[in-house]
Amino acid sequence: MMDLRKYIEEGKSSSAYLKEALNQPVRWYPYTKEVFKMAEKEDKPILIDIGASWCHWCHVMDEESYSDPEIARFLNENFICVKVDRDEMPNIDRKYQEAISALTGEGGWPLTVFALPNGEAFYGGTYFPKEEKFGKPAFMKVLKAVLDSFKKEREKTEAIAEEIKKNLENKFVMGEPNPEMLKKALDSILAIADPVYGGFGFGQKFPMPTAVRFLLNMRDRFNDSLKFADQTLEEMFAGGIHDHIFGGFFRYTVDREWTIPHFEKIVYENGELLITYSIAYRCFGRKIFRLASEGIVDFLEKFLKADLGFYTSVDADFRGEEGGFYTYSFEELKDVLDDLELKAFKFFYNVSEAGNFRGKNHLRIDASVDTVAEEMGISVQDLEEILSSGREKLRRYRYRLKDELKIDKSVYTSYTSIVNSGLIYFGLIFENDTEYAIKNAEKLLSDRFHDILMRRDGMEGLLEDYAFTISMLVDCYTATLSEKYLDYAKELAEIGIKEFYRNNGFYDGDDPASINDLSHRSAVSQMIQNLITLGIYFMETRYSEIAERVLKSYAGLGHGLFDAGYLLSLQSYFRPMVVESDLSELRRLRKYINHNVILKEGKNSICLGDRCMICDETELEKFLREALNVSSKFRGL
Repeated sequence: MMDLRKYIEEGKSSSAYLKEALNQPVRWYPYTKEVFKMAEKEDKPILIDIGASWCHWCHVMDEESYSDPEIARFLNENFICVKVDRDEMPNIDRKYQEAISALTGEGGWPLTVFALPNGEAFYGGTYFPKEEKFGKPAFMKVLKAVLDSFKKEREKTEAIAEEIKKNLENKFVMGEPNPEMLKKALDSILAIADPVYGGFGFGQKFPMPTAVRFLLNMRDRFNDSLKFADQTLEEMFAGGIHDHIFGGFFRYTVDREWTIPHFEKIVYENGELLITYSIAYRCFGRKIFRLASEGIVDFLEKFLKADLGFYTSVDADFRGEEGGFYTYSFEELKDVLDDLELKAFKFFYNVSEAGNFRGKNHLRIDASVDTVAEEMGISVQDLEEILSSGREKLRRYRYRLKDELKIDKSVYTSYTSIVNSGLIYFGLIFENDTEYAIKNAEKLLSDRFHDILMRRDGMEGLLEDYAFTISMLVDCYTATLSEKYLDYAKELAEIGIKEFYRNNGFYDGDDPASINDLSHRSAVSQMIQNLITLGIYFMETRYSEIAERVLKSYAGLGHGLFDAGYLLSLQSYFRPMVVESDLSELRRLRKYINHNVILKEGKNSICLGDRCMICDETELEKFLREALNVSSKFRGL
């Protein structure tokens, strides 16, 4: 049986998270079919640890428990221990996240799963401390209880696992899609909107870029969806979830006010946010949304650019300290900044000797430039130059230590595709060059697609790799108007249908794929939209029919915040915007790139859903601007 060390030595994984486990005394195995056969032969329960190299609490549990000789000895004697990188195997992560959430209401990373020898979960949680704290039992106590349950109450344990399995198999709730679902979903999302700080809920805050993108594409009676999207993106830009020095966004904040994040930075989340902030700039014409977009691009280029695409993540920890790369002691600020810059930072970012995170300062905007300029007796322009100078000094001061950051240098097809789509949106909306993104996409396709699509070297593509690569190729078409990208997209769609579509749904392995979005849009909803789009481009009714069947499979569910990608697909289904014109006019209209905008060469016309109109070039643009909630500040008319 191949253990984790041999698995990595033979090049079957390049995961940074798995490599980190090689120094632990636990005898880890990779997630393979052979592991379950071994567990059945030895009749042992399976411990599945699911995490990522960027995850702070994964490192804590690794150091506290999996590096402890006594715990390791107990695990090695009584369990088959499996290590999974959630970025390498997001389908496995999602399967067990849903299982443990259904059982305990918990989710996140590290995910600690206890499974029968056949791999079906019967208990689990997230972080378990070595000693009892945070209201959680000691890990050894949990292990002994789980083992006792497995050995002495086997029938009951198997019944729990079977119940969880049945619950998760019931993902399809059939219904008939109708436009009213969009309005109900919007009401559901706005019902949990935080009216004070933006975002969703009243505790820790996640960016939820797909949900915000949905709000930007809706229009209700009082424009509440647009107003709230604007507020949320502004609060995020000002908050500590935004890296004010290096650009980009952290994964989430631990508080309602967006102040203190968990300091990991993930490539796919920033790719989705690049799309959302670019669209927001088109909707509102606000400078801060342009700055947010430019900052994301800068972060991706300086920290995550790889030869083939983009690396996966930057770890939260630096020199053994959570957030150490992004926080500054007051002494450091005094040493790096001049007196005027330090004064401006005190007013604008509220830096202090006490700090706001473990005695250090994590930057968040605490006042408006107008207020601070007045307080300092200078012009707004002078203040912005002073702040910019201070940020640049801090950037240079910290960037020299960049090589000490732990960066997961795995390059996954789906994540790089999301980023390439973001770069195309950014390029077209801000009228920058998209050639760089197109070359990235072509290089990725050339390396990863030969008869089948690969997720990485040695690993076949998952549903999400097909879904996001097809979407990227459609975006490449929008940027270039070259139909070769649509032909590639169609070829991949055919393989994706053959590999993943059955029983009116898309499957990841034996399980129906979830419609819920996580840190990025769900692969199912993206695939639905791809088929709607390709069906229109190629006048291929089979694609449209498959998309409709899958939409129906989920239509009976309640929809809202966690499946906003499905709602975007519904918009494409009910109201695609098909614009026909000559190539020169289409090139001019590319800045209106959107999930439901389809550009085709032909006579001047636009079809909104089932309503088509012949119109001149001015009318074409006017219709698009109105339909996409475009600001009058955004150039065009």
